[in-house]
Amino acid sequence: MAYENEHSDEYILGLLPTNDRVAMEFMFRKYYAFLCQTIVRVLNDEHTAEDLAQEVFFDIWRKRADINVNTSLRAYLRRSAVNKTLNFIRDRKIKWDDEGKLASSASNSPSIALDLEGQDLERLIHSAIDLLPERCRLVFTLSRF
Repeated sequence: MAYENEHSDEYILGLLPTNDRVAMEFMFRKYYAFLCQTIVRVLNDEHTAEDLAQEVFFDIWRKRADINVNTSLRAYLRRSAVNKTLNFIRDRKIKWDDEGKLASSASNSPSIALDLEGQDLERLIHSAIDLLPERCRLVFTLSRF
């Protein structure tokens, strides 16, 4: 944890436009574990949290010349990680919804066949109940229906 107190956020942000490689290394070493913990609290998946935390740093790398942090670097990174996580959840939900629609449309035909079989079976059961003596039919009907 030597990096955590070694360089201030202002120092790291000052280095970012000119000496971006060093600034990114300092930032990564200082905040990577924090971002992973933040994402794990939402997702409860360490491997995905690590991937998303790395994506946050990659996004900062791409925007390094234009980045403008109005709050603390820690708060900025935390908000970036939460946004990245929420976007991941949203995108994953859309994929799951699409798969669900696909599965339901593909399974419509078998469910119709099952409904028809169920109706036939129900008719057979009622025919068999009708063949029972009156008293047995009454007892059976009251106990089952």
